[in-house]
Amino acid sequence: MKSYKFFICILYILFYENFVFSQKTEIYTQIPAEYIQVTASSSFPRFPATAIIDGSGMIGETHESQRQGLNMWLSEISTQAVRANEHTPEGAIWLMLELDDKIDRIDNIRIWNHNQNFFTNRGLKKVYL
Repeated sequence: MKSYKFFICILYILFYENFVFSQKTEIYTQIPAEYIQVTASSSFPRFPATAIIDGSGMIGETHESQRQGLNMWLSEISTQAVRANEHTPEGAIWLMLELDDKIDRIDNIRIWNHNQNFFTNRGLKKVYL
């Protein structure tokens, strides 16, 4: 009887450690900028579209609100409706991110609207992802 209980105890330990503690843990990392191609309908001088992928304006996990609005992308004022291609809706401006084939999934995405002191009217009101 004791050997039977011992055997059950061993099976329980093996099962518990192999299935309960064998969870896969993944560490999320930022997609390197060289794997992303950025194009935009336009960019205001000194406010390039590449600023959205190169870490500009970021301090760790926080976006820095810079007084002159540098470190952010800002489109020129649109005078007509534009679209990125035939598959995208028509709008005032557009921004397209194309990922390299090496990127097989995205687990998390963070998006900040324009964040400039005294110019809170410079953000986008309607966005399609």
